[in-house]
Amino acid sequence: MIAARSLSKRFGDHVVLDGVSLTIARGERVALLGLNGAGKTTLIRCLLGLLRFEGDLTVAGHDVRRDGLLTRRRLGYVPQRAPHFEGTLSDVLEFFSKLRGLAPDDVARQLGALGLDLDAHATKPVRALSGGMLQKLLLALALAARVPVLLLDEPTANLDPQARKEFLRALAAVPRETTILLASHRLADVEAVADRVLVLHQGRLAFDGRLTDLWGQSSSVDELLEGALGLSGPERFGGR
Repeated sequence: MIAARSLSKRFGDHVVLDGVSLTIARGERVALLGLNGAGKTTLIRCLLGLLRFEGDLTVAGHDVRRDGLLTRRRLGYVPQRAPHFEGTLSDVLEFFSKLRGLAPDDVARQLGALGLDLDAHATKPVRALSGGMLQKLLLALALAARVPVLLLDEPTANLDPQARKEFLRALAAVPRETTILLASHRLADVEAVADRVLVLHQGRLAFDGRLTDLWGQSSSVDELLEGALGLSGPERFGGR
């Protein structure tokens, strides 16, 4: 469903992705881990067609560079923070439903399945919704489009514990045939979502396997990675 071959990205002299090759099959739930600056968000932005890159990158068999529109139609995206939306919840749903060719009723049903009552919030300004509600809104829009791939970039980073729990519960209900790529710094999120882990370090793929193969006496993803990569002192914070 996702394939990268010799994927590289530079910003000036700074190498962010350095010849990354990987494949993710249909229905896999994959966590993308790495220290700050390791290239996780850059990889996701390449998949979205937001950045130019070297190498080959495909989604559902479509080349990201040549078939950008077809690629994006197969992707759902939930970032760390929702974009700034103007208007009411109803206005935003109408806009995105038209943009992606969705039936408004399908979006409303998906919101309900995620615990967001459209009738109770339809006339509220989107900026007045809580962070948890906004993340559910983005997830509902992605799921209503029935996309085969979900890209999640630190989706729970700014949520309180209850909202995070509800968001992860919603992810657990995503159909198994949907491929998920999750970038996260939270072990609980990784454990709840992923059955495979990819680790980026200094722009390269340093690990591809199960979380249990990385496991140690760690309380955070950063601690886990520092131990697994054998980092200490200033080097701990040197990943790109």
